Amino acid sequence: MHSKISRHLLTHKNELKIMEIQMLPKKSKKRGMLFLELINEGNYKHNIEVLKNGGIFITARRESPDSLNHSPDEYLPCEFCKGFFLKNLLWHHAKTCKLGSIKNDEDDEDEKLGKSFVRKGRTLLYGSLFDENESNITHLLERMNDGEEKEIIKKDLIIKNFASIQVQALGEERIQKKNDMHRVSSNCRTLARLVMMARKDIPLPSLNKLLSPEHFDKIVKYASQLSSEVPSLGPRLGHLIDHCIMVKNGYAVRKNDETMLNASKNFKHLFDSEWGYRVNAPSRKRKRVANLNKPSKIPSTSDLVKFRDFLIFEMKESEQIVESTQDHLAWNRLAKATMCRLILFNKRRVAEVEDLPVEDFQKRPKWTSTEEFEESLTDMEKTFAKRMDLVEGFGKSKKNMKAYILLTPDSKRALEVLTRYRSAVGVCPTNKYMFARLHANTPLSGTTAMKELLGKCEGLKNPENITSTSLRKYIATVSQILDMTQGELKLLPKHLGHDVKTHKEYYQLSSSVLELSKVARMLYAVENGQVNAWAGKKMKDIQLEELPEPLPKDDDIDYELAQKEDQSSSTADTSKPSCSDHEQPSNSDSEQLQYIRSKGKRGTKRQWTKEETDCLRKKFKGYLSGIQKSVHQSELKEAQKICSTRTLPQLRAKLNNIKLGKSNC
Repeated sequence: MHSKISRHLLTHKNELKIMEIQMLPKKSKKRGMLFLELINEGNYKHNIEVLKNGGIFITARRESPDSLNHSPDEYLPCEFCKGFFLKNLLWHHAKTCKLGSIKNDEDDEDEKLGKSFVRKGRTLLYGSLFDENESNITHLLERMNDGEEKEIIKKDLIIKNFASIQVQALGEERIQKKNDMHRVSSNCRTLARLVMMARKDIPLPSLNKLLSPEHFDKIVKYASQLSSEVPSLGPRLGHLIDHCIMVKNGYAVRKNDETMLNASKNFKHLFDSEWGYRVNAPSRKRKRVANLNKPSKIPSTSDLVKFRDFLIFEMKESEQIVESTQDHLAWNRLAKATMCRLILFNKRRVAEVEDLPVEDFQKRPKWTSTEEFEESLTDMEKTFAKRMDLVEGFGKSKKNMKAYILLTPDSKRALEVLTRYRSAVGVCPTNKYMFARLHANTPLSGTTAMKELLGKCEGLKNPENITSTSLRKYIATVSQILDMTQGELKLLPKHLGHDVKTHKEYYQLSSSVLELSKVARMLYAVENGQVNAWAGKKMKDIQLEELPEPLPKDDDIDYELAQKEDQSSSTADTSKPSCSDHEQPSNSDSEQLQYIRSKGKRGTKRQWTKEETDCLRKKFKGYLSGIQKSVHQSELKEAQKICSTRTLPQLRAKLNNIKLGKSNC
């Protein structure tokens, strides 16, 4: 066959390649290689058409009877001769490829040995398979694992167009983040799984066919099945389908296909009216139910302090070794410790720190502000502004493009050491990341580094609670203790990379301690009917000491006698009737009532003296006159030195009674 096709090719005498072959001596090695290259080029173009439209697939080697069940998708072309070989055998051929040995005579031997033949074969194949507007998804498919999902993505019209638009939105490769392409790949695989599920009900399904009104109920069924295992997958799938509807609309408009456009619009009407109720709402409810009665795992302050001290020690020790010996292991250790230190201090997402480019650190500006703004700062804030430094990186979303990474003096010094000795320890010049992986173009994994250093740090009570997400929940929850203004409240979410609504809804956990203490005591106050004591006061002005102590246990109260006491007290308060108009309780009942009163109030009630009342009026004159809004705890402690027999809650209650005009003294 080879000789026959060679004789046929020689009939095309006017072609430049044939003219070059005819000038070479017959049966020469180079003449044979050029014939092989020309033959494989024709077979390659034929196989591309077969992969697109179907037909007989031509392989580089004759198939054995045992291997005839291989599909065309299991083959890849050799980057040198363009012959198609099985993927798992391509490396074996490429090492001994005759055309490869000729083309690489002038190349550096080390560079040739480092090439990935399978990856380059995929690049060659995908570059030929896709049209010009789909060529940007070549790199996306290269990084995907082979499987049924990948084959669907390669052949499905809507998924390919969706992926192409998503990749274009990422921008140039130099400004992409490490996981950007992975997110697009994950979205495409999710859509491919939807098409895979439809194979049970629809012959030869595609996303284009599914996005029509008659198949809407089937898509809802498939989405519900997927979200039953992962609740968040339902809303996410709806978001992707909404994008694909727009992609289908655009394709129909370009092709002037009214049938496809009408089907897409009708599907959109059904989607907008029913998807939220039939898929999103059950998924979110399922997620809320699954999270009930699960304690929020946020790290303890003592663990964070210990881990911080451990990281600072690691940084100092490895800095000294790097500066003295330029050891690559010490440099790697310093990079991991510094990265974890920045994550711990800034409470940022792991990816925002590990993806920090070294260029952003080196070219950071000298941060200055206007004189008016500097004059508004306190002395402490001015000191912090001088000591700290700042680097702006890429944030997670389009809304929060900037990731503000504050640099403490120790972190800044460590970053300067890492930058100074990069080339000395063997970091690739093409690696753009500050925390670079040695002999690679990728950064170190922040999650792996955090787990590794937490395992080395001794004395931690719950090291598993120290994660990037839990740190963000920790700072959002602990910040509730601070009396932050509305402007200050916006600063923290902005630093963390989300808005105030997300900050309050997802990160700011309701502390169980606050529920069991402050909220419980306020509810007791309402239950005891003592809310009128705070009339005219704001909730923020009510001190914890003003709240009543919890009532005794329910088993210790005689409810019948308590009801009699309430009736007698309410009767006594109305129009002061004479004793003859009402029956007096018996001695035994009076003794029991007195027991209830004394037990509920914890001690015998003592009359306030005129000297004590005058002392309080004089000391808290500003509060009683309304000039001062609240009383500080330290002021009450000073008053307690004079009224030594009174507790702080008693002093505060007396002040409120005087202010409300309920004091007789």
